[in-house]
Amino acid sequence: MVVKKRCLLWDYTNTRDIPKQMDKVNFKGLISSVSNWNAWVPPELKGRVPFRPMIHLERELNGNEWQFILNSDQPIIHFFNEPERNGISPQKAADYWHKQVGPTSAACSKKRKLTIASRWSPTSVNNAIRSSSPLPAPPTQLVRNGSRIG
Repeated sequence: MVVKKRCLLWDYTNTRDIPKQMDKVNFKGLISSVSNWNAWVPPELKGRVPFRPMIHLERELNGNEWQFILNSDQPIIHFFNEPERNGISPQKAADYWHKQVGPTSAACSKKRKLTIASRWSPTSVNNAIRSSSPLPAPPTQLVRNGSRIG
């Protein structure tokens, strides 16, 4: 069995004005999903591959953006990509997860996997989400998947 995990991270503004460019992407190859920094599905995808929405900013937790998240059939919702760059502490992100995102996912009977890219290690963020405990000060280097990359 071949496991396909490649997610095309693509900003819709790359093809917004020339949507036919997306027709050149091989969606029958290694790409298994598409994500960007939005909650809504870009029309250029035309349903060719699953779109995994992102709660990127606090505004996505309300209004139409939140409805897109609630209506998504995807098991993975990307959550607060680099929250510290948008003035969202990992503790605040964990609070949002506990109070809104996690309970809503459970109520919708959808298994949701939290993915987060941050200057805090995934273990620290996940521990904060599990326990609601405060996080230590962030390290000075960027950490992804447990490895320092910056």
